[in-house]
Amino acid sequence: MAIVLIVFHVVACIMLITMILFQAGRGGVADVFGGGAGQQFFGTQTADLLMKLTTGFAVTFILTSAGLTFLSARGSKSLMERAVQASATAIPAVPEAAATDASVDKTLAELAETTEEATAAAAATMETVDSAAGEVQQLVVESTEAAEAQATAAQQALETAVFETQDAAAPVAAQAEAAVQESVPVKPEAGATP
Repeated sequence: MAIVLIVFHVVACIMLITMILFQAGRGGVADVFGGGAGQQFFGTQTADLLMKLTTGFAVTFILTSAGLTFLSARGSKSLMERAVQASATAIPAVPEAAATDASVDKTLAELAETTEEATAAAAATMETVDSAAGEVQQLVVESTEAAEAQATAAQQALETAVFETQDAAAPVAAQAEAAVQESVPVKPEAGATP
């Protein structure tokens, strides 16, 4: 019964659209789609016939729409009722939901514990890094002080060596100068008697 009514409804829809497009327009949208084409093919008497056919298909459309509505309301539940019924069967029972809540609580507790452990490990790592940085800084200071002490000692040793060399070289220089003066004869001055 419903299938026959649906077929009549679809035919009425198609025929109603066709009849409306064949009628003469008054400069509206129907002229764009070939409005008034029926009068060109079938003559001017067709206006009354098209008007009666359009009215008949409109009444058929309204009656089939009402019939389909009546059948759908009587024979089945609404779409929303079906969805509520389907979701009610898909929802698990309350004890399972309580078990799920306990599982979620357990997971959250484990996550909190893991987060605390990670935080503690990060704090320990930071302490180790700070300690290592302090040791490195102390080593740098000690190395710098040792290098400065060695540089000072080297400078003092160099100065001492220079002074000792000058002290040792002074008598040799004096002897060399004396030897040079002895080996070079002194020229008498002109006009001076020897």
